[in-house]
Amino acid sequence: MRKEFGLGFNVWIQPVSSPYKEKLSQLNYSSSWSVPSRASKGDLIFYYHTHSPDKCVKEAFLLTSAVKHQKAYWKPGMDYMGSIRLVCRLKAPLFFEDFQRDHFLGTAGFVRGQMQGRPNVTEYWPYLYDRILRRNPSIRRPLERYAPDALAPVGSRRVPP
Repeated sequence: MRKEFGLGFNVWIQPVSSPYKEKLSQLNYSSSWSVPSRASKGDLIFYYHTHSPDKCVKEAFLLTSAVKHQKAYWKPGMDYMGSIRLVCRLKAPLFFEDFQRDHFLGTAGFVRGQMQGRPNVTEYWPYLYDRILRRNPSIRRPLERYAPDALAPVGSRRVPP
């Protein structure tokens, strides 16, 4: 719906665990990967590695197709699947403890909910973007086109303190 109103893309965090986190860490593209059901082509998805010692966000992927509800190859039943393409890998990941300790992010529902589900974190994107680039200045170029300014017209976006 954001695209229909000219508001750019959404940003999602999706949990991933073994053995798929290992596959994801080697992946540049997949024509069929589990994605958030409400995501749309052009959205940014950060995969959160759920188990210790990781418990962190390490990769950003672009959803390059529409989401389809189809038979899952990785579990019994159905799942929401789409094509994804690597945007960047975070050499300095954002750890769950970083989210918890942060004054602003620590109060976010997706953090209080222990990164469960597939939350839309678009409202936190300006803050996350800044945090990611501070820790990973070398990925500024791949993330440029997803700068917070691309979310909404200037003057209408809210940047957290």
